[in-house]
Amino acid sequence: MGADSVVRADTYTRRGWGKRVCADAAAVAGARLVLSDGCSSSPDTDLGARLLVRAGGDVSIAYDWTQAIDLPIDALDATCLIADADAAGVSVSVAGDGVIAARRHDGTIDIWRVECPSNAPGYPALALDPRRLAAWRSQFGDARQVHGPDGIVEMPGIAPIERRLTWANYALVAVFSDGVGALDQRVDTDTGRAFEPVPVYEAVAAFLSIAHPRGAFVERRARRLFDRTGWRPRDDFSIGAWSCV
Repeated sequence: MGADSVVRADTYTRRGWGKRVCADAAAVAGARLVLSDGCSSSPDTDLGARLLVRAGGDVSIAYDWTQAIDLPIDALDATCLIADADAAGVSVSVAGDGVIAARRHDGTIDIWRVECPSNAPGYPALALDPRRLAAWRSQFGDARQVHGPDGIVEMPGIAPIERRLTWANYALVAVFSDGVGALDQRVDTDTGRAFEPVPVYEAVAAFLSIAHPRGAFVERRARRLFDRTGWRPRDDFSIGAWSCV
């Protein structure tokens, strides 16, 4: 990172196909970017995810706010991805599931995809209630995997998974909700048209193909990409990214 380099951030969310509300949320405040993906089977998680984001990822603060407006605790059944930027790089943490992606200076993309085989992530709000945490572990277990450049690593539990990514190695660092793995593309067939999944690496690389990271650079790229490709999100989608230019 040179003396004249500037670090910038931007976010974008999009409602999933056929969903009534978007339960993903993302925002930047100061040097912190927070992204959250609310559980579709829990009540009011569209509100819970937004509260968690506005609380800077502090689930205790978000819980106090839910109590103040009479929301149930399970409204906070949401993932929490945090990306803190500084002059040397970005510190990223993933609580639940989601994707970390970074673009090297030569254009190569590195991806770390955090997945829970049970499809029931360990939301940080579970730690607020020992009985709910015990019930979740009893029903789903706490298996968790990180699919990264070096293969698949088993990392069970609910403690956030952390990565430190430096500007010396990367020009762009992003976090995605798991909706980046639920994008469909239209294809022509012998009998008409159908939809098939967009490979995750292809989708991530396309979203990070940003030539001029200024202003609303993430939103601008995402909107144009959805318009150009016709990709259809089966799930709510969100992305937040830091750039250094």
